[in-house]
Amino acid sequence: MPIVDAHPHIYSPDRASYSTIDEPWEPGEPASAEDLKKAMDAVGVDRAVFIQTSTFYGHDNRYVMDSAKAHAEWATGVVTLDPDNPSHVDLLEDAVANSNIRGLRGTTDSISRIATPSVRRLWSKAMELGIPVNCMVMDDLDRVPEIELMAQDLGDLKIVIDHCFMLNTRQKTEETLLALERLAKLPNVYAKLTSGTHGSYRVYPHVDMHEPLKRVIAAFGPERCVWGSNFPNALWSKGTSYAQNLHLFVKELGLGLPEKAAILGGTAMSLWFPREHDQAERASKKRQEQAEREVIMAQDEQDEEADTGDGESAEAEDNGHVAEITRMADLISSEGDVEGPILDQVDEEELTAILDAASGLDTVLGAAGPAGSASKADVADPAEESVAQVLTGEDYEPAAEDVSEPALDDEQIEVEDDESAVHMLADSQSELDADIDSESDEVDWDEIEVDDDVIEADPAAAAQGIDISSIQDAAEQLGSLLESVEGIGGSINDLAADIDEEGDSQAERPSA
Repeated sequence: MPIVDAHPHIYSPDRASYSTIDEPWEPGEPASAEDLKKAMDAVGVDRAVFIQTSTFYGHDNRYVMDSAKAHAEWATGVVTLDPDNPSHVDLLEDAVANSNIRGLRGTTDSISRIATPSVRRLWSKAMELGIPVNCMVMDDLDRVPEIELMAQDLGDLKIVIDHCFMLNTRQKTEETLLALERLAKLPNVYAKLTSGTHGSYRVYPHVDMHEPLKRVIAAFGPERCVWGSNFPNALWSKGTSYAQNLHLFVKELGLGLPEKAAILGGTAMSLWFPREHDQAERASKKRQEQAEREVIMAQDEQDEEADTGDGESAEAEDNGHVAEITRMADLISSEGDVEGPILDQVDEEELTAILDAASGLDTVLGAAGPAGSASKADVADPAEESVAQVLTGEDYEPAAEDVSEPALDDEQIEVEDDESAVHMLADSQSELDADIDSESDEVDWDEIEVDDDVIEADPAAAAQGIDISSIQDAAEQLGSLLESVEGIGGSINDLAADIDEEGDSQAERPSA
């Protein structure tokens, strides 16, 4: 944030080159442009607007013009001209073109008026040149209606009220504030807040002026208020230092950062350093747009990462489902994992087909969720669970060994193993049948009719988002599942017959 001193006066030590008026007001301290720069650098002030010192030089603006031109990298100047001198219109134009002058100090004419042709002529030239007028009428509140008229007639002219009509806490305080609030309604009128020190009747931090200053800021808004130091402070600030003049606004008034940014720099830059201000505004806007683009890009990347994460989660879930099926299928061919004659009686390819059919049916039922069917999260996979039970024998609990019975020979043990396998397989078949019946209850068979492998679907189903091809696949897989179950049943019957024959043979053998 650049800090701009909008109201320092400068005095040349070379009085031979820059003569003074009779009985000039002495600055009380070294106050050249170079001295001002030292004071600025000590507290971090970046730019200055040299104000012509009428109490020292009158209408001779040479020192301000020469200094503004010599220090153009950090300063500009405001000249004071005579409204009654027609040649001063040309002088103003030359000063702006050749001497880095960016403002006119507007004073009354010879009859102490503002709304006169002579003053209007000079102010109109300022408007034409695009520079502001610093209106200096001291505490003459009778000029307020005239200033108001000029501001309305010269709508493109920016008018800054110097010293806020000499606002102070002893004389005409309320009247002055009301006058300022009246002019604040005009968008091209600004307030220079330089009366915080010389308008106070108390030492720094001039607490008696805090509320009046805040009232002015509230009326104009920070964007139409500027700060000035009143340098040299030995003369114009009643001993309050340059740093204290600044700290009054930096700290003592309790202003927020946006308020300080405008009052201490932003507003002054727009008035007296418009080119630099516009460049800074463009650069700031560019940085802001770049920051916004970076935020959008970062958000897009987060969204993509979130989408990828969701997809990876779903894929991981599917992979886990497939892995479980693969594990159960592997049990068929891995005799080291599961032992028992059941593996010798069940075909590996047949059981793998059952697993695939159960998985396919579960997927289709889950996809039919939008049409009213149960989703994958709501419907268990009974076919898959039952097959897993057949393979692993989770629900099979062999009877506890009765040690009181005589020991059986190897052939009797084999028969009992076969009988146990039959019981286990029969129980598993019953559970599988019950699960298939439960699965069938979950399907809306009114919407699907199976007739000789031909599927007819209610036309309304398509409107509800049902995937007919997926339902056809599910029906075919369900048919294969039923055929596979029948095959298991046949295997059970054959096994039972073999066991019966083996039992009869054992019964005919003599006991040991």
